[in-house]
Amino acid sequence: MVHSRVIHEHARRWLGVVLNRGWATGPGDSDAGRILHHAGSNSMFYAHVCICPEVDAVFLSTTNCGASAIAAKLKAVDRSMIRYRLSNASSP
Repeated sequence: MVHSRVIHEHARRWLGVVLNRGWATGPGDSDAGRILHHAGSNSMFYAHVCICPEVDAVFLSTTNCGASAIAAKLKAVDRSMIRYRLSNASSP
């Protein structure tokens, strides 16, 4: 069995960024709106992932355009997905 500390360290290195966002705050007293975020390109594809464990949500957007100029467009897609998820929060 893999120790959770090892998993957390691996996730921290891969995701790189842990952010706090008010919209991602869960119902618990210690919830701080933590999200795990990673974005990048391999020159052929660009991907962006945002894992929001406190609100049981994951947002993933990808494109087959590897140019860094696509990042702003994917962020707009992500914002749309997040707004939709928040407006339908009572739905699974």
